[in-house]
Amino acid sequence: PAITMAIPPNSTFKLSAPIVVSGRSVIIRSSLPAATITGGGATQLFDVREGGHLMLQGVVLSDGRSESGGGGALSVLDGGVAELQNVRITGCSSGLDGGAKNPIRPMRDASSR
Repeated sequence: PAITMAIPPNSTFKLSAPIVVSGRSVIIRSSLPAATITGGGATQLFDVREGGHLMLQGVVLSDGRSESGGGGALSVLDGGVAELQNVRITGCSSGLDGGAKNPIRPMRDASSR
C-alpha cells in the first residue's frame, strides 16, 4: 500500500535530508494555499530509486540543493517514477545536474492527463 502524507495548507515542511523513495509508493499532497517543502538551501528534497513511485500534489518545492549530482528538487533514477500535479519548483540548484530534476527516465506531469 502507498504511504500518504497530507501537509496542512500554507505550512512549511523543512527537510534536513532527502526523502528517499524506493520499492514503494509515496503520495504527498496539500490543498490551497499550497504547503512548501524546503531544503533550506542545504539538502536535496527527493531521491526516487528503483521501484519507487512518488506522487506530489499541490505543493511548492523550494531551495533544494544537491552538491554531488541529481536534481536539487528531485533525482529520479532508472526504475523510479515521479508524478507532479500542481507543483511549483523554485530556488533549487545542483552542483552537477539540473536544479529541478535529474531523471534518467522522464517524469510524468499528472496534470496533463
